[in-house]
Amino acid sequence: MRLPTMPKRFTIRTLIFATFLVALFFALPFRKARMQMEGREWVAAQRGHISFQYAVNRPTGRYSIPFVPDFLVDWFGVDMFNPVRGVCLDCDTIKDFGPVTKLSGLESIGINIDMADDIDFSPLKTLPRLKEIHFTQWSGLTQEQFTELCKFLPDVKVYSETHSNG
Repeated sequence: MRLPTMPKRFTIRTLIFATFLVALFFALPFRKARMQMEGREWVAAQRGHISFQYAVNRPTGRYSIPFVPDFLVDWFGVDMFNPVRGVCLDCDTIKDFGPVTKLSGLESIGINIDMADDIDFSPLKTLPRLKEIHFTQWSGLTQEQFTELCKFLPDVKVYSETHSNG
């Protein structure tokens, strides 16, 4: 007759591995939220404007984020639960698009101010959800930049008040 085997012991190695998995599970959202906060700070330093996926509830002054209690938003911050969907840059001259790539959920960019003549549009390629870029007549976008940008970002609708796609 065979005796039943004892279950395996819970070892320190198992504890360390489980702790690592739990830390990883929490670290990724916190990293994304921190990057979004840094991107929002850059937009604020440019004196630009942002729009979140979920708007502010006017009577309460709090963000109306479905399925997230207010106390969690207070503890972890709005960047943890509310992605930035739009940015409007309209105050300071834009010299670089690098910091805007920290807003990984960004879908639209509005540019209503001068850009540097030698501005590099390549960081915009790293934004996976970018759908449209709108340049006003004050952006200083040249026809060459417009054509280059349309070719460089074929899946993004590029609007310009002074140039056409034809």
